[in-house]
Order: sequence, then C-alpha cells, then structure tokens
Amino acid sequence: MEYGKFYLIIRKIAQLVFPKYKAPQLEPTDKPIVYVSHHQNMFGPVNVLLWYPKFMRLWGLSVFIDQQACYDHYVNYTFTKRFKIPSFIANPLACGVSYFVSRLAQSARVIPVYRRSRRIIRTMKESVETLQAGASVLIFPDIDYASDDSEVGRIYEGFLNLEKYYNRKTGEHIDFVPLYANQATKEILYGQAIRFDKDREFIDQRDEKAQELQDELNRLANTEVKVDLV
Repeated sequence: MEYGKFYLIIRKIAQLVFPKYKAPQLEPTDKPIVYVSHHQNMFGPVNVLLWYPKFMRLWGLSVFIDQQACYDHYVNYTFTKRFKIPSFIANPLACGVSYFVSRLAQSARVIPVYRRSRRIIRTMKESVETLQAGASVLIFPDIDYASDDSEVGRIYEGFLNLEKYYNRKTGEHIDFVPLYANQATKEILYGQAIRFDKDREFIDQRDEKAQELQDELNRLANTEVKVDLV
C-alpha cells in the first residue's frame, strides 16, 4: 500500500511552503510500529506527515473521510461553534473544504476512527491488517487536541487496545514509539519504544504504558537545540 497521487501532490506543494524538518529514520526492524505523537492544534500532524519519509497510516476521525459527514461536521461545529462563522458563510465554505479534506484523507489512506461507537472494532481490524502488511500506524491521542502547548496533556488510552487485538491475532507484541515534531530543533524526534510486558495482563499495565508514552513525548518536547562550541 502507498499514498495516492492527490495526497502526494498536495504534500509536495506544502513542502515548498512549510519549514523543513529533519526526520532520521529508525533502524530497520521486522516488528510492527505504532507511532504516537502530539497533536498540538494540527502542528504535529502537519509536520510529521509532511516530513516523515516513509509511508504510514494516520488514525483520523471517520467524519473527515466521508464528504457528507465532513460537511455536516464543519457546518454544525467547526465553523459555526468553534470559529463563530455566520451560517450563510459557513455553508458554502464547508462545501469546498469538505470535498478537499475528504478526498485528501482518502488519498492519504487514513484509517477511520469511530468514537463512541462499536464500529471502533473496524478501526482496530484495519490497523492490525496494516501492521501485518508491514506498514506503520500513526496516532495522535491528545484529549485537548486544540491546545498549542508544546507539552502533552492527558491522552486517551483506548488506542492501546490495539496491542490486545494485535497480540490476539498474531501472538506478537507491538512497539509503541513516541514521535515528536520539535519546533525548536526543526526535527522529527524519536523516543524510546514502549512495549507491553508479556508476563502481565494487558489491563494491569495499560495506564502505566500510557503514562510512559506521555512522559517520553514531554521529554522530547523539552529537547533543546544543540549548539556547536568553537
């Protein structure tokens, strides 16, 4: 699997506009990798997806993949409630934006996330299939995704259930790798891989692993620019 042409064209155009971030790749591994990153009000997704060199599948809300659902979301929430745009402007604006966003999400091979729905099982199933095919998965689990703070606040823990689904399907465990777009260093930084212990029950360590990921992301957030001394 690979990105679609529409996404690749848009990304190439965006790379001409946005500052470049260095993104050194991890050492080759035959283990599946789920990258966990910081949203930071779209700063994280934009820079990670622009500059990470390999194919990865992003978890994204299902409403952004279907045009009609995307339109309804922009009209009923994003433009009118969040940005306070009058409805007579929000309606035509949502038509164009929803078409662009849904087409871009489809071309980027976004994995749809169904919140507060039993269809979240589809998310898990598609993610496991992606990992089995050798591709990476990218997740931004911030609860306050609109925060501009460089440090990570509370995160949803539900995404860690992917470990349980993958282990049940393959008998193997996942590497959850923190991935952070650091504005100070202009780099995509990698943290220590977080793994579930095979000798402990999943539920007994889920909160612990979520905290470890949050701590590691915040360590990366506070990485300073390296200065060469003459």
